[in-house]
Amino acid sequence: MKLIILLLASNLFAIEPTAIYNIASHYTSKPATIVAISCVESQFGKYKGLHAAKGVCQLQPDTVRFIATKDSRLRWVNRCTDNQLSYVLQHNDYLNVMISSIAFKYRLERYGYKSAVMRHYKKGNLDYLRKVKESL
Repeated sequence: MKLIILLLASNLFAIEPTAIYNIASHYTSKPATIVAISCVESQFGKYKGLHAAKGVCQLQPDTVRFIATKDSRLRWVNRCTDNQLSYVLQHNDYLNVMISSIAFKYRLERYGYKSAVMRHYKKGNLDYLRKVKESL
């Protein structure tokens, strides 16, 4: 029942940066970076995407499925179809920011800060890194 409620919860408007920071702070030591990523990716949810990447932090279902293999808190992802997962990423800001924060923490521990930021966007892009840094 909790999963159904989480799947149906949605935000129709842009999320406030302070809300993104508060969510991210539970899952990563660098919540300000998640705020900056969400600013660069979707202007805090104003543009949530109509293509493969979805939501506040523009996550792709394949990325989420990979991160779910690395973190047991995301094991519910395996019970979702691609359409369900895309819907959640598009419409549930809390889960989108949570998953992005968990993914960032994984990349941070594995690759270091600079690469963790760049890997959020097509596995490395210095222009993207610059934009995120400017948004901090």
